Amino acid sequence: MKIGQLIKKHRQKKGYTLEELSKITSLSLSYLSKLERSDRVPPFATLQTLATALDFDITKALNVKNPEPKTEGDNDIIIFRQEHHEDESEDDMGYTYIPLTTGYKSKAIAPFLMEVMPGQTRDFTHDAEEFIYVMKGTIKLVYKGITYEIREGDTAYLDSRHVHRFINESNEKVTILAINYIYRRF
Repeated sequence: MKIGQLIKKHRQKKGYTLEELSKITSLSLSYLSKLERSDRVPPFATLQTLATALDFDITKALNVKNPEPKTEGDNDIIIFRQEHHEDESEDDMGYTYIPLTTGYKSKAIAPFLMEVMPGQTRDFTHDAEEFIYVMKGTIKLVYKGITYEIREGDTAYLDSRHVHRFINESNEKVTILAINYIYRRF
C-alpha cells in the first residue's frame, strides 16, 4: 500500500476528517490532502506525527524489511539488526533517513540516521525535542536564524518546534545520528 493510501486509511479508521487531522497535528489541510494523494514518504518527523495521531506503526509506512523484529526477554527490548537498516526517503529532499528501530508506535523516542547531501535541507519544525550527533563530516545547523557549525563528534540538543535546517557545504554526505523525543501524545 502506498504511503498516501495508508495515511488516508488510518485517518478514516479513526473517523477524522482532513480538517480534524489538521487541527490535531498542526499540519496544514492542503499539505495533508497532498500527502494522501502521494506515494512519496514525507519527512520522518511528519510521518511520526501522523503515526502518533492516527495510532499506527511507522514501520508499516516505511516498509521496513523486518516489521516484526525478534525480541529477547519480555517484549521490552527490540533488537534491530544492521541488515534491516535501509534508506527510506527521497534524495531530492536534501537528505535521507534510515530508521534504527521498528515499533515506533507508542514510543516516546525515534532514533534514525540522517544523511545530509551537499547543499541544504528544507526548513523543519516538528513537535519534539531533538538530539543530534554528527558521526561523519561537518554540518551547519541554522536554528532560529542563527548558524552553528557542528563538526564530527559534536552534538546539539534543540527544541524542534523552532525552524531549523541543515547546510552541508562539503562535497560529501554528512551522517548524523538524530533522536527525536515526542512528548506530546494525541
